[in-house]
Amino acid sequence: MVTKTKVASLFFQSTGAAKSTPGWGPNTSATFSQVVFVNESVRFEPWSYPGWKQLIATHQNATTFMTGKRLKSFGRPSFFKYTVLFSYNNGAATANWVGSGELFSLPSISSLITLSAPSTDPLAQARAAEKFVSKYYQKTRSLRTLSSVAEMSETIRGVLSPAKSLRKAVGDLNQTLRGNMYRSFRRGARDLRNVVAGTWLEWVYGVKPLVNDVDGAMEGLNRLRNGDFRDSVPLSASDQHETNQVITPNMGVGHSSPLNVNFGTVDVERFDRTQVTFKGAVVVTRPGGEIPPGMQFGVGLEDILPAVWEAVPWSFFIDYFINVSNVIDAFSILDGNFAWVQRTVRNSRIIRVSDVRPTPDSTGGSSFSRYSASGGGCEVGFTEVTRSRVDWRDFSPPLRIKFPEFGTKWANIAALSQMLKNPFDVGTIYRVRLPRRR
Repeated sequence: MVTKTKVASLFFQSTGAAKSTPGWGPNTSATFSQVVFVNESVRFEPWSYPGWKQLIATHQNATTFMTGKRLKSFGRPSFFKYTVLFSYNNGAATANWVGSGELFSLPSISSLITLSAPSTDPLAQARAAEKFVSKYYQKTRSLRTLSSVAEMSETIRGVLSPAKSLRKAVGDLNQTLRGNMYRSFRRGARDLRNVVAGTWLEWVYGVKPLVNDVDGAMEGLNRLRNGDFRDSVPLSASDQHETNQVITPNMGVGHSSPLNVNFGTVDVERFDRTQVTFKGAVVVTRPGGEIPPGMQFGVGLEDILPAVWEAVPWSFFIDYFINVSNVIDAFSILDGNFAWVQRTVRNSRIIRVSDVRPTPDSTGGSSFSRYSASGGGCEVGFTEVTRSRVDWRDFSPPLRIKFPEFGTKWANIAALSQMLKNPFDVGTIYRVRLPRRR
């Protein structure tokens, strides 16, 4: 390994002055400076792989190891200014302070700059690996035939039932409302919710998947007809995770000796972020350089276990909260014909200081104080990047609990909950079966 290092430094400075009635405060001025030092470095393998040009030409891995570290000060304005006035005995004596500069010049603030890269967040790596697996199937399959066959009966039932169910539901609802509108209002509203929920589920789990399967089949046939000449398929997936930790809220700031004045408060926060990116390529060559039909239409060995899981009742609902399908997909391609895979991890830490809030004034009596302070918001950050070739089997996503993001999945959950409130509808997810009228 070869390491190239240079010392990076950030310089911060502020000034202040005090003028007071003799005996009531200081009469002086001062300059305050702080320097933050960090060893920036790049560590890498000093050689190239033998025949790297040929490796790249044949879509194989020529990646070497590299780690880089960098310090930087962000572009937010960090300049602050303040004035402080103390008045004693109805103005018989006063003490005045004025100052300006950069907040990181204050020892109380600069002491919080403990810049180092955070450790790699396992959640970011797990989600990036899940996306990489998903990209593998997206890029190499026009249609996942085995999974579609496993769901075919439910799909057909979902396509055939909506019109009939909707007509019956609307007719029943109309008769209910006409027969006794007031006493049956709650029952009619319940029936309407069932109609909406059932029709939504039929669309999401019946019609829409079938349309996508038809589109995928046509795409696959067009590729076979026109020729999809690639000896490898590139893959790329990335994810990141951020944490926000307030280190010190309402921290007092001021100039130390010889001025000895506090003029306000700030909040100091630390933000850590991990970004993980997987890049690679999977070999799909057959004679003539086309993607094999078995892979194109998802009927290979890599598709068996995912299809079995798709056929399990309620598997889609389990996948909302536990990444079972991601783990099964990843296990199915552990021995996939990857040409190369590389991982890039970017860990960064930012120290952020808020604008200064002036100390509250004192009121009443013969003596008082007045404070004015503004500006000062600033940031400083440190980033570490590591890139290396990896064995995909070492980074397969683990089983984890998750929660759906706000959107379609929660609409599906709401519709399922509505349908399952009626005992007649348990197990009939794709049909709307309203209760018989009494």
